[in-house]
Amino acid sequence: MFAPYEIEITQKINAIEGLKSQLLMDVAHLYTYMAENKGVSKEKYIDLFTDLVIITYLLSKQMGTDYELLNREIIKKLKYTLIEDSNKENWAADLKELLTHFSM
Repeated sequence: MFAPYEIEITQKINAIEGLKSQLLMDVAHLYTYMAENKGVSKEKYIDLFTDLVIITYLLSKQMGTDYELLNREIIKKLKYTLIEDSNKENWAADLKELLTHFSM
């Protein structure tokens, strides 16, 4: 017979593995859509990106990081990139917009 904590650990591992698999499948779909470059609607891309963000947040939570901490780290990384990254000129406007979005 398994102890309750062993069952919880197994369930957590299964949840993490399921999320990792879904994340990989969605990234594979993204690559496929981009390679085909025809007949893929904007709505399909939006749906896929939405799934990727949600799965990333859920995986982060399963790995012990709460959503608020993840948001703070995203803000910190965006600020750092805007200050330090030598390639930021290509992305500066988008990075600033994203920083504003996460800072709300």
